[in-house]
Amino acid sequence: MYFNTIKEIIINKPTCLKSYLVSLMPLYFSQASSDNEAIRNIVSESIGKLFITFPMDIGETLMKGMASNDVGT
Repeated sequence: MYFNTIKEIIINKPTCLKSYLVSLMPLYFSQASSDNEAIRNIVSESIGKLFITFPMDIGETLMKGMASNDVGT
């Protein structure tokens, strides 16, 4: 439910999350390899939508995640 709630905020008013990006991104990356496909889908959709709104703020974090050896991340 937490991830669905955050996703709805991202869809409707993403700018209010700017001050929370530092704590949200590690949480999303920790769940990117979840066994639950629904969680992985929500995480990936949310990160994508956040990147559209905050490319400069999360771009470096995304690049580090992509360089990870963890396929899910």
